[in-house]
Parts: sequence; C-alpha cells; structure tokens
Amino acid sequence: MMLFFERDLLYLREQDGGLLVGAIERTIEDRSRVDVADPPCTSDLPDHAVREHEHLARELAGVIPALADAPIRGHASGLPTWTPDGRHIVGLAPGVEGYFVLAGCNECCVTHGPGLSRIVAELVTSGATDADISPYRVDRFTGLAGDAVQAAAEQQYLLRHPSAEGVAATPFGIELP
Repeated sequence: MMLFFERDLLYLREQDGGLLVGAIERTIEDRSRVDVADPPCTSDLPDHAVREHEHLARELAGVIPALADAPIRGHASGLPTWTPDGRHIVGLAPGVEGYFVLAGCNECCVTHGPGLSRIVAELVTSGATDADISPYRVDRFTGLAGDAVQAAAEQQYLLRHPSAEGVAATPFGIELP
C-alpha cells in the first residue's frame, strides 16, 4: 500500500490485479453524509470524488509511470465512520448481554483493525483483556444530542483532513483530556 500525505492522502494498493485508488474529501457537504436511518450499501455510495482521485493518481505518473494510462476497471467508495472524540468504540454494549461493539474506524482500521479485533476476541472468549479500553467506552456519548455528535465527528474529520492546502493535519484528530 502506498500513501501520499502531501497529495490529499491519496492511497494506492493492489486489488484483484489492478489498483485501488482513494483520497480524502477536503470539504464536508450534504453529499458527504448518509442517512443513518437508511444507510446505503457500499456499491450504492456516490462516487462524486472518483474524478478527483483519478486526477491525483494520474498526476503521480512522474513517480509511478504506469499511472499515466492505467485502465480504470471500476469505482467503489467506502464509508468511514468518525466519532466525536476521534477514538474507536470498543467493549460490551450496555444492557445487551453478550453483544460486543467494535466501531468508529476514524479512517485507521487498516492499521488498527487487527489489534482492536484481538482485544474484542479476548473480551468475547475470556471476558477480559489486558488492554486499557477505558478511553473507548461504548457509553461515552450517552446524553449527547444527534446534532452535537454529528458536528463533533465532522470536526474530528476536519482536524485530520484540513480543508486548506498546506495546513498540517492534527495527528489522528485526537484531543486528549
């Protein structure tokens, strides 16, 4: 996998004999949001950023010549989830016996997913983990209004992906107390 921080976090990786290409959105608009009551399947997500991502990839042809005329086989879009504090959600769901939660990817589950999955596997199989998961409590947003959760999650995204070019991102978008 290749990640180009200075190019809108453009990432490239092999998939099914071709390249998977993606990048961030610099602004959050209505088209960036999904209806939580009726979320789309990944195959139905809008591909409004496809042309921008392809353009970014083509601009890297000076570094990776194959990108100049690599054929485009298809498009897909993921659905990153952001939490109001930029931290994952991990643990037993309050009031639901035997239901464990692992959510809030904050665009880093490619790197954090294996470790987080191991923690949840430990919780499921033994009921405990040696990892301190208190910062990731499932119930920590209880009492926050939906609009407040949305606004804080969008702020985390923008901390990680500033809309102005040349502005450094806040690492992981996390502000610890």
